[in-house]
Amino acid sequence: MILMQKSDSASAHRVYDLQQMFEPQASAGSEQVLRSSKFSRMHMHLDDQATSLLDSFPDSEDTSCCFFRLEVNDELTVRFTVQGEYQLNSCPSGCWLIKPVEIALPSFWIPHTPVLRMYESSGRILSEKSPAIVGLEATPTELAIEIKTSGNRQLDLTLWRFPPENGVIVAELERPLALEKQPVFLWTSQTIYQTPADLYLYLIHGHIYANRFIWPRKWKICSELDAYGLYVLLKGLELSTDKTFYGLLKRQILFSVIARQSRDGGWYHGDWTDLMESHYRYHNGAMHLLESALEEDGPDETVRTALESAASFITNYTDQTSLGLWFLHDSLEESVEGMDECWKQTGGKWLPSRTLGKSPTNKLILNTHLDTTIALHRYREVTGDN
Repeated sequence: MILMQKSDSASAHRVYDLQQMFEPQASAGSEQVLRSSKFSRMHMHLDDQATSLLDSFPDSEDTSCCFFRLEVNDELTVRFTVQGEYQLNSCPSGCWLIKPVEIALPSFWIPHTPVLRMYESSGRILSEKSPAIVGLEATPTELAIEIKTSGNRQLDLTLWRFPPENGVIVAELERPLALEKQPVFLWTSQTIYQTPADLYLYLIHGHIYANRFIWPRKWKICSELDAYGLYVLLKGLELSTDKTFYGLLKRQILFSVIARQSRDGGWYHGDWTDLMESHYRYHNGAMHLLESALEEDGPDETVRTALESAASFITNYTDQTSLGLWFLHDSLEESVEGMDECWKQTGGKWLPSRTLGKSPTNKLILNTHLDTTIALHRYREVTGDN
């Protein structure tokens, strides 16, 4: 699958065949990340520098999505190829469609051009930039896209494959309705979603991120609130257009959130500090998403187990006040040390108080308290677990 060589300029070259990215790898380190009756995710090692996540949909005729990642440590030319006679077309739903001349071959959709990102150790994104596209070649036997990278970064590429028998999805992407191209404001990221490709401004290598560099640390963090907003948006488009592709995108969001859940049932974000604190409104966004999925699609053991674990997690983080039980806003409120560290890293200071009989660190943030109350009420309604 991979060819390495040196050019005259001593710049390293790597070649990756798009079709082979979708073939399960038996190499050391490859593992099943998540599996249910509706979705599976495999983590694969392609070589010493490249890995991928392969998302499959058992009921959708071998349609799948690959998140490719390459470690870039120096100047590098990367060539992506697909064997056979193909055409590279602009896609009205975003970026490129790679369509075969021979109808027996699969089609590919690249929703966004490759992106070079810098991550810190906990997965937060520190910077993004686009690499240079330096070559495009189409022959009767191969189509190739060549890009040039540099720096100590990771190269990310998202790619869908559609088998010939599932050409209806390709047609859906080629002919979006006017409704599908209307801009929709996502409150959490304060950004616009306008086409199916825009999902992958948020869904990056299997995790849902906020689509902005957030104050005060200027990094992108994972956000289950964005995941829930996207899920609701795609549900509306699915109902309005009756297009099957939106159901697959919803499923991909749902199980990407489940795949990021910690063993203790929570989701952690590190919005403000290096402590990787959990923000409970984001956690509640995950619960609302899981609850919506169970309401709409019926029983699913993977979804139900994740939701039960999430409900158990959030009920541990409360404060007894004179008003009654109060749900906390984030895990930093659990201790004076956590609050001190927050203000040390973000600037300013916090003022402990015993207002309404609360603990000194409880910030009495009402929207999170109400949101957690609603999430747990929905949990009871959806699961029958009282």
